[in-house]
Amino acid sequence: MRILHLSYTSKEDNNGFDVVIKRNQSFLKKTFGEEVVLTYKLPPTSIKRLALSVLGLSGYGVTRFSEKKLLRFIKRHDIDSVFLEGSFFGRIVKLLKKHRIRSIIFSHNIESSLYRQRYRHHKNLISYSQYSFVSFNEKRTFKYASHVITLNSRDSDLLKKKYSRTADCELPISCDYRGAEDTLIKTEKKYGLFVGSNFFPNVSGISWFIKNVATKIPFETWVVGSCCDALKANSDEFPHNIKLKGFVDNLEEVYHNAAFIIVPLFMGSGMKTKTVEALSYAKTIIGTSEAFVGIEANFSKLGGICNTADEFIEKINSDSLPLYYNQYSAELFLNSYSNNVVFSRFREFIKSTSA
Repeated sequence: MRILHLSYTSKEDNNGFDVVIKRNQSFLKKTFGEEVVLTYKLPPTSIKRLALSVLGLSGYGVTRFSEKKLLRFIKRHDIDSVFLEGSFFGRIVKLLKKHRIRSIIFSHNIESSLYRQRYRHHKNLISYSQYSFVSFNEKRTFKYASHVITLNSRDSDLLKKKYSRTADCELPISCDYRGAEDTLIKTEKKYGLFVGSNFFPNVSGISWFIKNVATKIPFETWVVGSCCDALKANSDEFPHNIKLKGFVDNLEEVYHNAAFIIVPLFMGSGMKTKTVEALSYAKTIIGTSEAFVGIEANFSKLGGICNTADEFIEKINSDSLPLYYNQYSAELFLNSYSNNVVFSRFREFIKSTSA
């Protein structure tokens, strides 16, 4: 038996999507062994490749040439199962079924839902075209897939509603524990932390927070990640307590020294890697309902669900807010979202698909 782990080449290291891909690859190798699991990365999506994929009605951003090259690789290495990261692949999954090769889809999002939100946000022809082609490919992916893994019940319900397909397994995002109760605070001023890539829900969410909340709290707000690239154009208008940090040399130190984490997201699908990552540092998290999708918790102990500016302001200014280290967050993470816990469920399911 040989298994292929298939994904797109990432344009940006260590974004939420990439973190989960690396985890899944590690889980597969831990389950079956290094010699059994092979890795194959498709080229990153570009305008040219996207146009060719539309003309060829192939996978999203995948040319017919790339598909043939992939199938030759699968045949040469006698692959009998393919673990695919995401639901963009469309025709590739159909071809795998045709050649009697088992396919396991790890659905990071119900992508058609996410791209529909993107179209509503941008309201232009490009975003509508992307939404349409993503929907086309996602429908084929779920139609021909042997097995589908979703992140949470919301995505499972959407899968059933949109594609009449039942998820075979639900596996949340997970990572390793990084919490430290004896964190050394090295900053003069306390800060709330937002970490995010240059992705429209991140940029829209933190922009809203800066405009409506930041000036009314006695903390600095540190913004880390490539989302800062999109914010720089208007940074001259930001209040003095907003610090655009961009990429940092030591993200772990920035997390440890943060008084709390903010996750003001109003759009999205799947589950938020940044929320689970914050839990792994045993942090108090203040976020919207969207930020906590897939998380089962007592949110008042975790931090709080806030969906309006007034709610964020009241919660952050509360004297009872646990700063720096949150024991409840640590326990929640270790019991439900650590790699050790999720790997056991992953291994049990993956083994069952190859039985």
